[in-house]
Parts: sequence; structure tokens; C-alpha cells
Amino acid sequence: MIINFRYHIFTITAIFAALGIGILIGSSIIGNEGLLEEQQRIVREISNDIDRMKDENTRLLKSISSLEANLDYKKKIEEQLYPLLLEDKMEGRRFFLLYNNVSEEKLNELVYYLKLMNINFDFLQFDKDKWSEIFPELNNFNYLISWNLGEEIYTGMDLEEKEDFSLLNYQGDDVENLLINIVKEVLNAQ
Repeated sequence: MIINFRYHIFTITAIFAALGIGILIGSSIIGNEGLLEEQQRIVREISNDIDRMKDENTRLLKSISSLEANLDYKKKIEEQLYPLLLEDKMEGRRFFLLYNNVSEEKLNELVYYLKLMNINFDFLQFDKDKWSEIFPELNNFNYLISWNLGEEIYTGMDLEEKEDFSLLNYQGDDVENLLINIVKEVLNAQ
């Protein structure tokens, strides 16, 4: 036991001696001037990085302001032109939209444009399990639009008997393309 204890004390002493020698050599190599210069260089680099980030932030804020102004301008034009272009074409049309796997943002965008075009519409998120229970009454609508749905939803629907009724299937996430297809369907039906 005594041999092990001596060995342990010798090892601890050697570790602290090596640590002390390393600190002594390290501080004599760098010196106070080298350490101070290194700290000043790091501070200058950080200051330059902060200045660059401020400049980039200012540039990006100006760019965002410009893009927002451009977007507001285009929205105003849209709000004024859509109803004028499609006023007579869409009047009296009634749409029912069944959708699946559509984000709330995309759905809100579509609703915005449908309201802008003065279209009567209703919509329902498709749930295959509850479909037979909540089957919509389609007699009040001229158009059924299915958005990101398969063909299985049409089983049980008696669509052939209804006159003045069109069916539009759309797959995808692009609201503008869906709107273009809706307008084409209405124009082709006339």
C-alpha cells in the first residue's frame, strides 16, 4: 500500500510541475505586448464584422421596403382590375371547392381572389372516412372544383343528371394556376 501511495504522490507532483512549467514558458513566449496586440486585433475584426452587418442590414431593410411598396402597388392594381376583367364572366356562377392537402395560406389566398371576383362559393376539406356522412348538396352550385383529390370522391355522386354543371380537377399548390383553370372552365362553358 505504501508503494502505491508514493507512486500516487509522485504522479500528482509531476503533473503540477509540468503545468507550472507550461504556464511559465507560455507567458514568457507571448509576453504582455503580444497578448495585447492579439486582443486589439480581435476587437478590430469584431468591430469590422459588426459594421459590415449593419451595412448589410440597412441594405436589406431598404430592399424589403422597396419590395413591399411594389407588392402593395400590384395588389391595388389587382383589386381594381380583376373585378373589371371578370365582372360579367363570373356573375351568377356558384362554385363548390373540395380540397385536401392544401395549406391554410393557399386556401386563404384562393378565397381572397374568389371574393375579389364576386364569385359565390363554398368549400369543404375532404375527409374520406366521413365523406358519405357530410356529402355536400351540389344542386346549388354550377361548378365542383376538386383540389388535390383523387377520383375516388366521385363515387356515389350523381353528376351526370345535373345540367349546367362542370367538374374541375386540379392537382398542385399554385393558386394562380388554379384560378386560371377556373376562369378557362367558365369561359369554355359559355
